Amino acid sequence: MIEFKPHRIDIAKEFSEIKNIPEILDNGYDKTPNPFTEKDAIEFINNEIGKKPEERFLIYWNNIKKRRIQIEC
Repeated sequence: MIEFKPHRIDIAKEFSEIKNIPEILDNGYDKTPNPFTEKDAIEFINNEIGKKPEERFLIYWNNIKKRRIQIEC
């Protein structure tokens, strides 16, 4: 099952690991720091928390985080 979930501080370490996957860093469209540290993840997540409407979500498949999606409003 696929679910969209909001960003949370408790996944910052895992989020930073995913953002350091070479294919993600090579994309470069969002000016991701390289390397993307846990501190970067916490800063990013804190900027996302509380946005209304929410613009970015994490994609989970069978309760495993796979990707991130941004919705343009």
